[in-house]
Amino acid sequence: TNSNLVEAQQKAAIMRRARRSVLIADHSKWGLSGFVTFAGLGEVSVWVTDQAPPDAQRRFSEAGVQVLEARTALAALG
Repeated sequence: TNSNLVEAQQKAAIMRRARRSVLIADHSKWGLSGFVTFAGLGEVSVWVTDQAPPDAQRRFSEAGVQVLEARTALAALG
């Protein structure tokens, strides 16, 4: 979601043209609502976050979205 209508319209247009979309949002954004919705969960390809709350992890996974936790990814890289 977004609090600015023009930004939300721009983001929605960009996502319609994209082959993949990556959402980068920390865990504090989960459960918050903005003024305008520009995409649903199923329209995101990958969610990169600092830590995925269990409910968020489940809902994104059910929507077919790959969830990457940054700290886990960094640890895997060495």
